Amino acid sequence: EGWRRRLRRFGKRERRHPMRLGEIGISRKVYDRESGIMFRVAGQDHYGPGITTLLTDCVIGVRALDAAENGPEGRYPFEQSGKFGNNNYPLSNLHQWLNSREERWYHPAHERDNPPVSPYLRYGEHPYLETPGFLTGFSQTFRDSLVEVEIPVLVRTIRGKGELQTVKACAFLPSRTEMNKGDEVGVPEGKPLPLFYDPYIFKAKPSQDQLERFGRSWNPEEPEKGLFYDRAQMYDPKFGWWYYMRTPSTVYKFMVRVMSPYGSVSYTYANNDVVGLRPLVNLNADLEIVDDGIAAPRYRIG
Repeated sequence: EGWRRRLRRFGKRERRHPMRLGEIGISRKVYDRESGIMFRVAGQDHYGPGITTLLTDCVIGVRALDAAENGPEGRYPFEQSGKFGNNNYPLSNLHQWLNSREERWYHPAHERDNPPVSPYLRYGEHPYLETPGFLTGFSQTFRDSLVEVEIPVLVRTIRGKGELQTVKACAFLPSRTEMNKGDEVGVPEGKPLPLFYDPYIFKAKPSQDQLERFGRSWNPEEPEKGLFYDRAQMYDPKFGWWYYMRTPSTVYKFMVRVMSPYGSVSYTYANNDVVGLRPLVNLNADLEIVDDGIAAPRYRIG
């Protein structure tokens, strides 16, 4: 009798009406069935009414923000984008890749642009020109629910200064402001996401599939290339991995802000291809999701 009652209760749970994405709380886990990528709810209505913002729970890969560029350099050492890439996020390789639904995603964003292939990357270990666009791996339900909005982006103008611009995106890197880590040069790049009021949510380990594929090979193996800026960016299995923000370090044309595993804001070269990726996506809050019905609640898309 007891097991029959439990079975009936389980059956009712499975048949209950699906929930809406906009109904679940901050920090709840949501995953897409086809890609298998796990997210956390980072905000509700943060980017506009009826929009749910999700953040990947883990570092899902390593990428350079932007490849080294062609053409003549600027007059000063802090303008060397031809050696180290460009921190202008709207023109970056990574912005284009994150928002692509195509197998062949790359198109030059400006006349000096290069694709993210080994000769233009700091270590040459993780080129991604031949990797299909980020959005190709998700279910059709997920892709149909993506919402493109104007994302605020700080763009460096001259040394130590920048101006706020916008770029259209449905998938994007978090900004320093959104991660509740202050404003670069006093310019708010959006507003803090509710998820980041949790002081420990910044920690992000690589997903298990990434560890199995790369392990500690994410760490640069060539000591002569391990300059001061990169030495700290070694995988720490206790704390996690470094990952990119979309915020530039405005002193340099080629330096980009990163989040360290220890909660501090740091920076690295835009073409550093051993830095992690932890993007945000915006989805329609009316998207139906299914409760997995396990002890720690998580929800499935598709």
